[in-house]
Parts: sequence; C-alpha cells; structure tokens
Amino acid sequence: MPELETNDGTTLWYDERGPDDAPPVVLLHGFTSSHRMWHAQRAELEDRYRLIVPDLRGHGRSGAPEDLGTYSIERYATDVHELLDHLKIGVCALVGCSFGGMIALQFAVTWPERLACLV
Repeated sequence: MPELETNDGTTLWYDERGPDDAPPVVLLHGFTSSHRMWHAQRAELEDRYRLIVPDLRGHGRSGAPEDLGTYSIERYATDVHELLDHLKIGVCALVGCSFGGMIALQFAVTWPERLACLV
C-alpha cells in the first residue's frame, strides 16, 4: 500500500497507476470522498497517463490528525506538493473536483511552476 508521511507526521495514502514515463496527472477528490470517486476516470486514463490519486488527509485510508488546524487549504496543497516531491514528479496536470478544486487552486497560486495544467 503506497503511503507518504508528511512533514507534520500525517500518513497520506495514494494510488498510482499507469506507465512511469507517461505524463503525470494528479486527481484530487471532493470533501468527504476518497480516491474511489475517480474509479471510472482511472479506468479510461491509466493506459495513457501516470495517475496519482491520493486520499486527502482526514479521508479514506489517509491519517486524520486530531489538530483541526492541520485541515487548512494551504496544508492540503502542501500535502500535494510533498507527494509530488516524494514521487519525484516535477510538473503535473492537476485535476480537482469540488473541495479538490479548491486545493488545486491553492496549489496553482503557491507553486505555479509545478503545473502543466489545472482542471
């Protein structure tokens, strides 16, 4: 089971599929959802893209810190940044649905150089 421990000690679970040399695409789910919401899209895209589909902190298989201060949009965006660093991905396409879209926007404002595109 692929996991990352963030710099604040939270365990993030993620699913990774597709060819290692394919363009990386990160899919961010909505609030109270999990990586499972992207099941249909993964099936269509995993042959052509390197898909990274995390469970955001407090969701799915990822850790849920007790400190409510660790649930800011900025912290979620930092989690994505740390995940990209962990996977040695420089630039990616970032796709966010609902709450995941808010995180993607924060990521784009903070690290625009890491984005190929934002959806």
